[in-house]
This record gives sequence, structure tokens and C-alpha cells, in this order.
Amino acid sequence: INGANNPTIGKYIAFFKEVFLINEVPIYSGRALGSTKYPKIYFQDVGLRNAIAGVGDAPLEDTAAGHLAETIACDHLRRLAFKLNLNSPGHIYCYRDKPGDVDFILDLPRFGLKLPIECKFRRNISDLGGLRFYQKEHEQKMGLVLTRDKLKLEENTMFMPLWMFA
Repeated sequence: INGANNPTIGKYIAFFKEVFLINEVPIYSGRALGSTKYPKIYFQDVGLRNAIAGVGDAPLEDTAAGHLAETIACDHLRRLAFKLNLNSPGHIYCYRDKPGDVDFILDLPRFGLKLPIECKFRRNISDLGGLRFYQKEHEQKMGLVLTRDKLKLEENTMFMPLWMFA
């Protein structure tokens, strides 16, 4: 939104959230929620996201496919959190700390669970430092990595293809 001031952008974002066009995911950093100024924003509708991004029917590069996979995961996590929290809005955060980031934290207070979830939509999966740090720092026994095609339980992390999760 070129040339728009912050209050105008804030109004657009509030409207888009209200009509379910976007998901706003706050950042959880260290031990404080919302400790960074700007949340991550995901389009609710993948088709709308692709139209705005100018993505047509052409095959996606790995980076673009990864962003698309993260958008799909966010949408599904919102729905899953809503259902698991007995039809009340669930809590989804992103985690950011010096050792690394985690794409999503699915907070389910009803189950006493804050599940760290990473999207790694590529053939070679690496860089799980943020996920491992979060698991250790927050004493979470399980983590989830959404992948392109890998299904495996490795140590305390479940690797699952995105198509199986969503």
C-alpha cells in the first residue's frame, strides 16, 4: 500500500482480519509474547495470495513453494486450534530468539501443550536449530516439521508431509 500512513495500514489490516482475508500471527520472543513490534501476516486464501503475488500456473521455485506451504500450514493451524480449543479461537505464535526461529507455536492450554512447528518444504531438511532450542528451553517433548514428502519420527521430532497434515 504505497504512500499510506501507519493508521491507514492498520485499518486495512484490521478490516482484512475481520473479514478473514488474512491471519495475523504475533511474535513470541524469549519469554514474552508480542515482544516484537510487527507480527507475521499470512493470507487466509491461497488463491488470493497467489493473485496478489503474481503467481500463475507456472511451477514454483523452492522459496516460493516454501512460502506457500507456510501459508497453507497457518490456515490449517488456525482451524485446528479453533476446533481443539472447543470452538474458541486458538493461539498461534511465531517464535524468534537468537539461536533461530520457529514458524509456529500451537498453544493449546486445554492440553498443556505449546507445540513448535516448522515448515521445511524442500527435499533436504536442515537448520532446525530454532526448533531444537525452543524444545529444550521450554521443555517441550515433541516438535513437528511439515515437509514436502518426509514421514519419519526422529528423536523427539515428527516429520510429516504437509498434504498429510492439512
